[in-house]
Amino acid sequence: MDRRRRLKLNRRQRQCQRFPQLHRICLFFLLGVSVLLQILLITRTEHRSENDLPPHKNHLNAASSTQHGKHNDENEKNSATTTKSRPPRLFSVFSTECSPFHDWHAQSLIHNHKKQGIQGFLVRLMACDDPSYILPKHSYEKYRVVRLPNFGLRGGDNWSVRNKPFSVAYWLGGFSKDDDLPEDDDIVASIDPDMLFLSSDVNLGSIKENHGVASQYSLGNEWVTRDWVLKLCDGKCDVIADPSDVSFGAPYILRAKDMLRLARLWKSLVDEMRPYDKSWHLDMYAAIIAARRLDIVFTVERGMIGNPIDDMEPWDLTTWGGSSSDIGKLHSHDPLTMQVVHYCQTYSISSYSWGKHDYHNLDIRKCDPLNNAFNMPTTGDSILMTETRGKELAPMTDVATTARNVWLLDATMAVAHEAIERYNSEFCVPLEHTKT
Repeated sequence: MDRRRRLKLNRRQRQCQRFPQLHRICLFFLLGVSVLLQILLITRTEHRSENDLPPHKNHLNAASSTQHGKHNDENEKNSATTTKSRPPRLFSVFSTECSPFHDWHAQSLIHNHKKQGIQGFLVRLMACDDPSYILPKHSYEKYRVVRLPNFGLRGGDNWSVRNKPFSVAYWLGGFSKDDDLPEDDDIVASIDPDMLFLSSDVNLGSIKENHGVASQYSLGNEWVTRDWVLKLCDGKCDVIADPSDVSFGAPYILRAKDMLRLARLWKSLVDEMRPYDKSWHLDMYAAIIAARRLDIVFTVERGMIGNPIDDMEPWDLTTWGGSSSDIGKLHSHDPLTMQVVHYCQTYSISSYSWGKHDYHNLDIRKCDPLNNAFNMPTTGDSILMTETRGKELAPMTDVATTARNVWLLDATMAVAHEAIERYNSEFCVPLEHTKT
C-alpha cells in the first residue's frame, strides 16, 4: 500500500472514532478497503513475471534517471549520444546450470575467450535455485556470472534445454541483478557452453536491425512439414526457399533488441512444442519458427564444426594449426562472422577417446589435478596423433576421418585441459605446499 493510500485510510479511521455510533459500520468499510487494496497490489505484482517481461532497458540508465530527477532528460540525451558515437559492444552469452560439469565448461570458455582475444564480454547465465552454490574462482575482467532462476522444471517435466531461451529473455528483459545490460544496438551472440572460439576474427558488420547470423546445422527441412509445426509457424513456413533457411542453430548473433524479441517468443514456443517433440533439436526448431514469425532474417554461415563424420560441416574450409597448442581454423572466401568448434560428440583415435559426458563429476574447485582431470592419450596414441596432423581433412575417407578426430581433439580436449591446468596453477595451492 503506498503512502497516500495509508494517509487517506488513517483520516477515515479518525472520523469513525469521533462518532461511536458509526464505529462498527466504519470498521467493516475500512476492512473492505484494505482487502481491496491488497488484492490490487498482488495483481500488479503477479503481472510482472518472466512471462510478461518489461521493456528492454539498461539498469544503469534506469538508476541514473531515478537519482537525478529533473536532469533525467539531459542524461538520456547524453546516453543516446554516447551510444551512437561508440561501436556496438559484443556480449557472448552461454546458458548453464550450477554444476561442476558446467563449471569446467565455463573455465574452458574463459581461457579460450582470453587466449583468442575475443572482443567484448563473456557472460554465463547460470540457472540456479541454490543460493549457496559456490562458483569456481576467476580473474578474467571480461567475464561475469549472472544468477537466474532455473526454468527447467515445468509441471513435472524437467528439461534443462528450457533454460537457454528463458534465461536470455529474463536477462535481457531486466529481471536479473546484472547492472550492465546490452544497449538495444549492442550485439548478443548466444552460444552453447560446449563451444569454443576458433579465431579472434569476429566480423559484426552484417548484423543489422531484424537481420542476424547463425550457423548451419544438419537439420534438413523435412521437420517443417509436420502438421503441428505448420500450425505453430502461423503461415510463415509454407514456402521454404532454401533448406538452410530452416536448418541453423547456435551461435545466434543479433542486435540485443532483436535477441530479446526472439527470446520472448522462442521460450513460449519451446513449451508449446514440447508435447509434440522430445528431441534435443526442439529448441533449435523453436528458434527457427520464432525468427520466421517475427520476420527476423538469419544469414546462415558454415561457421560451426564438431562432427567428424558430417560432410555438411565445413571440413573443406578447415586448416591445421601449427601444433596441438595452435588450433586450426576455418578459412572462407567471405569472412565468417564467428567461427566455433562444438564438442557435442565423442572423439577418438586408436585406444584413446574423449567426450564431455565422461566428465560430469569433474570438479575443478577440488584442486585435485591427480584424481580430478581428463584421461590423457598414451604415448603411443600421442605419437599417432603427431603423425596424423597435417593430413587431408576433406573429402571424407578413412584417413580423413582419423585426421578429423585429431583436429577436433586439438581444438577441444587440449584447450579444455590447458584451461583446467591454468585454473590449478592460479587458484590451487601446489601439492608440496600442502605437506606437513
